[in-house]
Amino acid sequence: MKYFKAETYGLRVKNAAFTGKVHSVFADACNIQTCEGELVTLLNQTKPDQPGGIRITLPKDFNFSDWITSADRVFCQHGYLKIEQPNFLVDMRRATLWEGYLQIHLVDDSEARLIRRWEASAHLYLALVGINGSGSEERNSNISLTYFFPKLYALTLRLTKATNVNDWQAIRATICSLIGFGPGLTPWGDDFLCGFMAGLESLSHNIDQKNILTRFRHILRKNLTATGDISRSMLSDVLNGQHGRPTTDTCQALFSSTSNLDLSNEINNLIETGDTSGAATCLGILSGSAAAIKHGVLYKKNYKQLMSVLTKRFPGPNLGMAP
Repeated sequence: MKYFKAETYGLRVKNAAFTGKVHSVFADACNIQTCEGELVTLLNQTKPDQPGGIRITLPKDFNFSDWITSADRVFCQHGYLKIEQPNFLVDMRRATLWEGYLQIHLVDDSEARLIRRWEASAHLYLALVGINGSGSEERNSNISLTYFFPKLYALTLRLTKATNVNDWQAIRATICSLIGFGPGLTPWGDDFLCGFMAGLESLSHNIDQKNILTRFRHILRKNLTATGDISRSMLSDVLNGQHGRPTTDTCQALFSSTSNLDLSNEINNLIETGDTSGAATCLGILSGSAAAIKHGVLYKKNYKQLMSVLTKRFPGPNLGMAP
């Protein structure tokens, strides 16, 4: 028997009792699909906390795919998770709960500070994705990315503008176009939507903003079947207000006036998540927060400057900066 101890588990796994099977296996993660259709993910301890994740203390160089195969049967009850073959047991009884909720931040009296930190985040984003020449160009060299990104940036602009002015017809149409679209194991459009929701939620402190967030969630929930199992699970968590640690830490560093987290480190950690997921999520946070601020220059000036740089890097049709 392979026996391991869990370090943390997500809120969705709290008091879990289920049967299921292995959905997919990677070197540092194993996705389990329950009989109810939910996904639970076993993670190497070096990976960040997730709402449906169980982080496990594993030996150095341990590879899930060396031991586990798709369709292996799984049982979870009484604080233990067992994969029937190869008799793989995870003890969750002393693990720490990860909740993954965002803080809601008041910005009325500190918009200047928010803009400064937002601008710093945007410059760092551009550098880390290679737009300013100081980051790696490798992620921008694939021909499939030059096909996707003009379309993705056009949709990004459209959704941010529509949300800023409460154009619900455009919001609905753009969400339908983004979900399931783009490169990546979890499509770029899905990761962007997760970040967009986080940015929007972080600044939704009054009734009007909360109503917008509720309507946005309703539209997204109705379209979840348009993407794959892994993305659908991720988006479902976000709709329930639960996010992974890279997102919560980035939002806290960006929006909180009392945070001790280093903004540069958190954005770097987020962007380094996956091949495209982290960068898409980061741009989503910047876009969602710009859309949430209805007055001032954050959307009208700072956000448009960011997107102008991005769209020049990947020119394409229908990318004009809307007024």
